[in-house]
Amino acid sequence: MFSTLFFWYIFAMTGYWFVFFKLQERVYCFLPGLNTYYENYYRYDWLFGWVCGAKLVYVLYKIYFD
Repeated sequence: MFSTLFFWYIFAMTGYWFVFFKLQERVYCFLPGLNTYYENYYRYDWLFGWVCGAKLVYVLYKIYFD
């Protein structure tokens, strides 16, 4: 019974999102500007690098000390 109700809930929510978000003409008003690469994505590259570095240290620690 839960899966049947959940299916119809998901079906209704995706229909709602499609109508009210995908069919808008001016969605770009809510998005950040795409002026330059450094303005929008540079900080995420640093974050990705830190996360990858931390994971590498964790894996090397597990390999050599466990």
